[in-house]
Amino acid sequence: MRADLNWGIPFNLGIPVEWRGGLAVTGKNGNEGFGNATKPETRLFTELLAPVADLPGLMVGVDYEMWRNKYGANQMAVPGATVLMIKAHPR
Repeated sequence: MRADLNWGIPFNLGIPVEWRGGLAVTGKNGNEGFGNATKPETRLFTELLAPVADLPGLMVGVDYEMWRNKYGANQMAVPGATVLMIKAHPR
């Protein structure tokens, strides 16, 4: 079982800004390679981007990602990932 929710919401804070992101939830996937039961996996990613005035087509902003039970691994045995990034990419 897997459920996904994704969004891209433009709005204006005096400059045009886009809030993008998604949430993915994956259920248990049976057993992993060592025979241990997998756990449900959750991944949240979200970013807030604004255009760079001098460089048309380039967006910059901040990104946050949280991943729990990555690849079904037990969160208590193998920590997930929580990341805050600064990013730039083409529009």
